[in-house]
Amino acid sequence: MKIKAFLFAALLLVGASAFAQEATEAGSDKGPTDSFISNSFKDNWFIGGGIGWNHSANGFRSLFQGQWMTVGGGIAADINFGKWLDPMWGIRAGFNGVLNSEQPGRGDEYPFIFLHGDVMWNVTNQTKGYIADRKYQFIPYLSAGAYIPKGHHFNFGVGLGFLNKIRLTERLDLDLDALGIIIKDASLVDGEHGASGLSLLGIATVGVSYKLGDQPGWQTKADALMPATVAVAEATAALAAAQAEKEQLAAEKEEAEAAQEEAAKENEALKSELAENAAQNEAIVKNLMETPAIVYFEIGQATLSVKELEHFDRIVKTMLSQDKEIKFTLTGLTDHNTGSAKRNQQLQKQRANYIHKLLADKYGLEKDQFEIIIDESAKNRFTTIELNRAVIIESAKAAEEAPAAEPAE
Repeated sequence: MKIKAFLFAALLLVGASAFAQEATEAGSDKGPTDSFISNSFKDNWFIGGGIGWNHSANGFRSLFQGQWMTVGGGIAADINFGKWLDPMWGIRAGFNGVLNSEQPGRGDEYPFIFLHGDVMWNVTNQTKGYIADRKYQFIPYLSAGAYIPKGHHFNFGVGLGFLNKIRLTERLDLDLDALGIIIKDASLVDGEHGASGLSLLGIATVGVSYKLGDQPGWQTKADALMPATVAVAEATAALAAAQAEKEQLAAEKEEAEAAQEEAAKENEALKSELAENAAQNEAIVKNLMETPAIVYFEIGQATLSVKELEHFDRIVKTMLSQDKEIKFTLTGLTDHNTGSAKRNQQLQKQRANYIHKLLADKYGLEKDQFEIIIDESAKNRFTTIELNRAVIIESAKAAEEAPAAEPAE
């Protein structure tokens, strides 16, 4: 009997020491009850059971009469069902079946049951904060209920218990439970009729409990709101990105419009410049068509230099672009201050025929589009001697309208 009482007291001491340890360790950053929510009403229910030993002490009255208390013990079993209202507080209903005897095995056993309701306080979660996968929890509780011995009326009992939970799996816990109960009538503990007063009953069991519901444990409000918070943050970021993209597109559009406007201005300026150039070109062409052009020969030569051939090509192409049926008058000149009259007359013909051949062979003009004139005057046409070593090229129309016009170089 003394060994069993010692074991029962040791179990109570384990709970008390665990309470002291949990209370002195550093707290958690998790908040109190209002920081947690349950996912559903059907979550955080549990069912449990265990088996162990009970021990009773009968009759406080005998202390005042100089008598010793009657002591008995026996097997105890427990089945319970409950729910955690939040991580710190829970309730449960239980059924304790007890077989008690002063001397077990002697035939004086008498059974009784204790129907009880408990209010549980999870000191570990209260002091250290809720952690879903914590390995150990210390839970004191208050118990009250009906004590019903076999063959007797029930009496009322209240008590204090210490539940030690050790996590085995996500849903399964190992329970070490120690409960002390004060019962109104001592006769109900050990079966002695006629006894009265208060009696003590201690029950210690080892068992398991299983968590019911879709999701065991609790969520913090912050965890529950996290998806919404993340969604809001993502939506805010997406909105900011869209706004930034919109502003960037607006800036790019503004830059494009500015560039387009600048391009339009440049285009207008270019059109104006082209129109001006066209007008100038038209004036040049008109002047070329109405004013004689001239190509120059080296002294004593009847062929053009490379430079003068390029000059001659521009003159002819410009005139032909205006009128492909144009008729040319070719006037051969020489410097009368150099050489004999006979040599100069011969050189005039050679130079005029050279230009005629170029127009016919290179540019495909017909023979009837030319008129060759030999200047038989003994005087130079131009005061600058070098300018007289040339062939004057002009349209037949211009030659008829302005025979005395100065040639265009």
